[in-house]
Amino acid sequence: MAENTEAKEEQYLSSEEEDSEEEDSEEDDDDDNEDEEEEEAEEPKLKYERIRNDLEKILEKHAASCMAVHSKFLAMGTHWGTVHVLDHQGNNINEKEEAVHTTTVNQISLDQNGDYIASCSDDGRVAVTGLYESEHNVVQVFDCPIKAVALDPKFSVGSSRRYVTGRDKLLLHEKGLFNRNKSTVIHEGEGQIRNIQWRSCFIAWSNELVSFLKDNS
Repeated sequence: MAENTEAKEEQYLSSEEEDSEEEDSEEDDDDDNEDEEEEEAEEPKLKYERIRNDLEKILEKHAASCMAVHSKFLAMGTHWGTVHVLDHQGNNINEKEEAVHTTTVNQISLDQNGDYIASCSDDGRVAVTGLYESEHNVVQVFDCPIKAVALDPKFSVGSSRRYVTGRDKLLLHEKGLFNRNKSTVIHEGEGQIRNIQWRSCFIAWSNELVSFLKDNS
């Protein structure tokens, strides 16, 4: 009888030890999960440096409305209609300030060589300006605000000199036969186009609801 009682007590103690080990294991798993969640929630630490010099002086008087970045320089548009060209330290590059608009610059686009700048504005003007030559400069005036523009990445080396503009429709502009300007509707009927990007042979654009992608090769 005593032997049976001892055996039951040993079995009960063994069961309690197993339950305790399972609880400890579950607690360790919960701790691991919490650690993983904390690691996932931790924001990345980014290094940054404030751009100063002439840029600070410009922003004391004017508010920036858009910007485009090239490996050679920065191009910033303002609500006063000016496009400033600066180096990466914020110094204004002499004779590279363009006042081709009378009101807010909505978007700036650069060709891949950094030779041409395109800008569009609420004044209905689209300007394509060469930084080193003016032979292929363009100023096109529309009867409505133009919210988006994008240059063909190969604008400076291609013969068709293509660029696209966005309003209630997406238009492709290029040099046609006998060097005449030709405009083609790529898309319309989906609302006001707010942003356009052109990379390689792909043109991407978006309105207030959806985004689109076109292979223009």
